[in-house]
Amino acid sequence: MDTGLFLRQQVPKDEERITFNSLEEVDDMWIHLFYKLHKKLGLKHSEIWMWGGGPREVKYESGFVEKWFPEFPSNGLIPDFIFSRGGFKEYIPVMDRNPNAYKMYYGAIYKERFNPKANGDYNEYDLVLTDSEMQYDKIKASGYKPFKLLKPCAENIFKKHDAEKKYDILFMANAKQKKIKGHKWFYDVMRGQNYKILQIGNVDVETMEWGHGLDIDYTGWIPRKDIPEIACRAKVGVCCSTGDSCPRVIPEMQAMGIPVVIRNSPGLHLWDNLMGYDSCCVMSEEFGFLKAIDLFIENYKHIDSRLFYERNLSLDKVSDELINEIRIPS
Repeated sequence: MDTGLFLRQQVPKDEERITFNSLEEVDDMWIHLFYKLHKKLGLKHSEIWMWGGGPREVKYESGFVEKWFPEFPSNGLIPDFIFSRGGFKEYIPVMDRNPNAYKMYYGAIYKERFNPKANGDYNEYDLVLTDSEMQYDKIKASGYKPFKLLKPCAENIFKKHDAEKKYDILFMANAKQKKIKGHKWFYDVMRGQNYKILQIGNVDVETMEWGHGLDIDYTGWIPRKDIPEIACRAKVGVCCSTGDSCPRVIPEMQAMGIPVVIRNSPGLHLWDNLMGYDSCCVMSEEFGFLKAIDLFIENYKHIDSRLFYERNLSLDKVSDELINEIRIPS
């Protein structure tokens, strides 16, 4: 393999949110994971493509370039390795034009985008990444080779930050996703407790009403690069999602050295073999959820969540596991 291509996303209206001039500034885990694969596969040239914007081109490293296009070009780059992230119809012609490339796919759980065939894409993918047991089973049944992925994070952004612990609990969740992020459940569990809570993420009238009477400081939405300095003021993090199979906040909080208590959800079973009281745990009942929070608050100074992250979830570990799969002949 000499050439790689990463089909990343559509350029959003607030394009400044994803506009970076160096790899060190990039806050997108997927780009960092692709860079690890680029290096470990020994590729000479790789490109990240985004559509619906630009034209724009930035060279992050020698032989590693990000490009924006109003529409994807119909000729030019002939990749040996393609990573399709998302399951969008715009990607299918690119795949069709490159039948000999090694193709890797990951789509979100939204509308079963994790399954290429469910989105009208019948390319022969060599490896399909999944982040739940349900996805794994469905992908295998569809005739693909599945891979169980525990997501890392953008490690250049999410790292430990020395800060005074002013808060007991960190809740990172945007109100725009309140149906799956568990806002109301979290606020209801907190009712009658004496925790001081730090909430990072945008809010709305309804979530503010749910949290009324609780001791919460709301930051609103903040850029990822600014999160660690604020988040590390909390002793313990919580994840209360029910619609996510692999919530991004779990590895992010772990990488920042913050132990995590996780509300049990069927999609989280992929994490079962990692869970314990060393750094993160899953709790089904409200009583156990609160007990785990108290245990972590009492012992947070002695818990090394960053070490847990490095051993189990790091970009190096995940990329090594992927390389082992990619190099296995089909």
